[in-house]
Amino acid sequence: MRQIRTYRLHFQDEISVKKGEELKLDVLLSNAYKVVHWTKRSTGWREDWNRSHGVRSDRMTIRDGNLIINNFTATDAGTYEVLDSEGEILIMVTVTGNSAVLVTGEKGGNVTLPCKFEARQISVIVLSSGSKNILVCGSEGCDGENSRVFKEGACDIVIKDLRLSDAGKYILNVYHNNDQLEPQTKYLHIQDEISVKTGDQLKLPVLLASTDKVETNSSGKWKEVWRRDHGVQSDRMNDRDGNLTINEFMDSDAGTYRVLDSEEEVLITVTVTGNFI
Repeated sequence: MRQIRTYRLHFQDEISVKKGEELKLDVLLSNAYKVVHWTKRSTGWREDWNRSHGVRSDRMTIRDGNLIINNFTATDAGTYEVLDSEGEILIMVTVTGNSAVLVTGEKGGNVTLPCKFEARQISVIVLSSGSKNILVCGSEGCDGENSRVFKEGACDIVIKDLRLSDAGKYILNVYHNNDQLEPQTKYLHIQDEISVKTGDQLKLPVLLASTDKVETNSSGKWKEVWRRDHGVQSDRMNDRDGNLTINEFMDSDAGTYRVLDSEEEVLITVTVTGNFI
């Protein structure tokens, strides 16, 4: 008797999308039952579409067999899986955002925001964060109100003696013969370590203008402890003058605290250890 074998064909693809653009996923096959999405910061797969209920977000639409995400943001990056009614994967698409560069530095250290252009009569460099332009010195050791920030090489930007308040999104504009080249987006992520005695007060100066929420994994999984529109999530915490303060530090408060902006980019990571005496 001849044996009949069944094979399932599974396609993989990778797509790079700029923030603000339209992401079009040609994935809604006749046998597609649902589309799920996973990101590096999520705790599990999230359903974005299923055949019975349609899309799960106001920014998503269906057109000509495509799942379309309008105004692509960093939170839309990740892996998308298309599954049939039996839970078998039909298509897997990895989506990345290609407009930003992530740079990580340590508090008190130095970091370089790299510039992708070479020296070719670059006339002006403008660095901005939020609505504020940042003065950039022409070289290290200059005298000025912001001597911590200076140009190195063609148009790399060095920031010395990093502070937690330096974390965030930077836009680097470079002009060549007075013509503006393509703006470059950089995300500066700053790490720090703090040791606290049991019963002491822990003060985290992490509530920047761009901070949207603060999470901790002290319980073994990520848990929100502060959000801009809700404030603190514990009676032992308060937020004042840009600080998230935990009163009477306990061993259960030890762990990693991460600070995220509204696009889910990590601004600050602080590892807190307890000095239990």
